[in-house]
Amino acid sequence: CLSDWSSDVCSSDLDEDEILHARRLIAQRCLYGVDKNAMAVDLAKLSLWLATLAKDHPFTFLDHALRHGDSLVGLTRRQIADFHWLPTPARVFGQQIIEERIQTAARVRQEIIEAGDEVPFLLKQKKLALADESLNLIRFAGNLVIAAFFAGANDKQRKLKREELLQLFSESLRTGIRPPEISKAEHDLRSGDKAIHPFHWEIEFPEVFARKNGG
Repeated sequence: CLSDWSSDVCSSDLDEDEILHARRLIAQRCLYGVDKNAMAVDLAKLSLWLATLAKDHPFTFLDHALRHGDSLVGLTRRQIADFHWLPTPARVFGQQIIEERIQTAARVRQEIIEAGDEVPFLLKQKKLALADESLNLIRFAGNLVIAAFFAGANDKQRKLKREELLQLFSESLRTGIRPPEISKAEHDLRSGDKAIHPFHWEIEFPEVFARKNGG
């Protein structure tokens, strides 16, 4: 039995090999992956499904841990709160909003991680959709900052674009109406021949970075 999860492994069904059961636990609780090629993410899931496939048991749920995005392009929680890729003296995006939404997402994602095979696959997908929904606004803000950075050829142009998007984004928070200009800015970033799909690690895997030995 695994020392950390002895009760989980030892209580596995008698018709299942303990090592295979341990593999499923590790795949769902310990492994995380990111790739900017969506097909590579699907292939990784397939590979892990084959390695953890057990008779009379559903596929191991991996959607929360294997994600699509550019692992080298993203922001921290602090940078998103600052709405800037550089350190700034004051935060302009509501820190309380960020913390509340991240805590909600982390709680729901932890429920997914701790859920056993008795929890239906579709229910885990719904939980993940709920966690993603709580992060969408923060994710969108981070993407706008990245869009401002890549929209300019120099610091001056980037600064002007950032200020423009910040003003529009702040307006959308106040009115609840999203101006088409900021939707277009994110769309242009994520489409075309040089599409960029930012991956904000601290946002996408909140349960990892929020723990005592996070990271």
